Amino acid sequence: MSFNEVNNKIRNRYFHQAVEILESMVKSPERDLFLAEAYVGDHKNEEASPLLMDLFFKKQAYLHENKAYRDKVVALLDIVLSDIDHNSHNLMNMDFNQLNVNNINILKAFYLGGAKHGLTLAEKAFIKKKEINRSLNRGETISTNEYFIQFLKVFSSYTPLLQSSVNQNTGGGYFLCLNKYGLVIDPGHHFLDNFYKAGRSFKDINGIAVTHFHDDHYADLPSLLALIHQSGSLDKQNKKYDLFLDRETFSKFRELFISSNMFRKKERLKYNRYGKNDPIKIKNEIILETLPANHPSNFKNGCVGLLINIDNKKVQVFITGDTGWNAYLGEVYKKKKRKNYDCILVAHISSFFANEIISYLNGAPEFYDKHLCIHGLKKAIECLDPKKIVLSEIGEELSQIIQDLQKLIYHTYGKECIVGQNDHIVYLK
Repeated sequence: MSFNEVNNKIRNRYFHQAVEILESMVKSPERDLFLAEAYVGDHKNEEASPLLMDLFFKKQAYLHENKAYRDKVVALLDIVLSDIDHNSHNLMNMDFNQLNVNNINILKAFYLGGAKHGLTLAEKAFIKKKEINRSLNRGETISTNEYFIQFLKVFSSYTPLLQSSVNQNTGGGYFLCLNKYGLVIDPGHHFLDNFYKAGRSFKDINGIAVTHFHDDHYADLPSLLALIHQSGSLDKQNKKYDLFLDRETFSKFRELFISSNMFRKKERLKYNRYGKNDPIKIKNEIILETLPANHPSNFKNGCVGLLINIDNKKVQVFITGDTGWNAYLGEVYKKKKRKNYDCILVAHISSFFANEIISYLNGAPEFYDKHLCIHGLKKAIECLDPKKIVLSEIGEELSQIIQDLQKLIYHTYGKECIVGQNDHIVYLK
């Protein structure tokens, strides 16, 4: 029997017959509403009450999309409460905007107050919560066959946290788009702010990689993990995420993700100089490898660089990570570089170091042991002979001269040179 036929029985006051039919039907919000109406007509307010309570307090999404049903639930609830709870009945009929009665029940007032005059406080909060969830669930902005890296970072180190940098200079990280797979790399201070400002959606993210345990590279990781956890209750497709974290970051944050079922992969990133370094398959055509890096964190050198091999495009992206230069890095880079592949170098220059020029002029070249600086940048370029050079991980002390350094690199090597800041996108092709 259809709901139209049941409705006719209720209109003709055959309440008992309607109850028998409805009780045998599959439970749904529409069935419960008709059943509650039939109970009320049959003077069974005690039976109608739990149905109406469930509809009004738990089925807000359904009622919000069906105003006529919401109004009917309120009318029926008003009848039921006039019989079994006079206080709640009075609150429903009170204009909440003119509420001036002392000693009311705050719980009832929040959920029922003014229901017959408009939305209750609880309903208004529900609508706002729905808007918030819709923002988290906003659709993807990346698509199939897109390959790019977006530099959602301005400056490295601690300077974005200084008072002088408020609303001016931010930290951040990278966002790598690989054929509809979005990989966040080193989400430091303000990464999410920069990510949203660039028009990206949380739905774009499929994986997160952190190269080492310094706050300008992991600061927004807890926030991303919190959003992943929150998205689990909203994502009907049961989306899984990947985590690629250096050993120390993995250890420090493991309690936030180790028991979660929201992750497809949970990998510790490391580079073993004397052992095997297994590549990680992200997609059939995308392989992630670690590169050696010399950048102690808490007196431990757990930092890695990243190499992304895009086989169907014949492109390699070398992300040096924070590292000082040495001969061993050069050996590994040369060994990893593939023939007939375009090479893109993302160089973490960080700063400058006076000894690198003094020692160079004295004939015994030195490198800063924690960052590339200018001499390490020079060696990385000459080692890889890349198609494109991206100047990244830029210390704020370079802010006034970074464009000049870009020109100097271009005129020295005749290579396309890009400053990786301020949402700049480099296409991988």
